Amino acid sequence: EWMSEPGLGAGPFYKPSDEARVITWLRHHLVTEEPPDSLCADVSRWTLWLAKGAPRAWHAAGESFGVSDMPTFFGQVSYRVDSFLVTEGELRARVRLNLRRLPREIRLRLRHPTHQPMHHATINGRPAQFDPEGEYVVLPADVQADYHVIVGYR
Repeated sequence: EWMSEPGLGAGPFYKPSDEARVITWLRHHLVTEEPPDSLCADVSRWTLWLAKGAPRAWHAAGESFGVSDMPTFFGQVSYRVDSFLVTEGELRARVRLNLRRLPREIRLRLRHPTHQPMHHATINGRPAQFDPEGEYVVLPADVQADYHVIVGYR
C-alpha cells in the first residue's frame, strides 16, 4: 500500500486471512501432496512431492534450503538441498522420512538454475530412477528412511 498524503492510502487492500495464505503457498512449494485426480480420496494413490515449487535460484551454486519435521498427510518429512554445482556439478540432498503411511510415490524435485538436464542420480550410492524432463528423482517409499541423494549434471 502507498500513501499519496497522510491518511489517504491506495493500492491493494488484502484481508489478513489472504495475507496469511503466503505460509500455505510456501509450504506447497517445499512439500505438497498431490492426488492423481481431484476426486481421489484414497491417499495411498497420492504422490508426496519434496521441493516441487522451489525456485531455480534456490538451487544456485553455494545455496541451500530445506525443511525440518514438516507435517504431511503421510507423516513427517525433513530434507536439505545443497548446491555443489560449481565445484562438483551436483545437487545433493539429505532426506529423512518418518511416515505413518505410504504414498504411491515420493518425488524430490531438483532444478538446475540454468535448465541443464539431469545426467545421473544416486540414492545412498546406488543408481536411482529419475526424470530429466520433470527434474525429479523417485525416492523409495519407506516409512522410516534416511536418504542421501546426489544428482549430477555433467
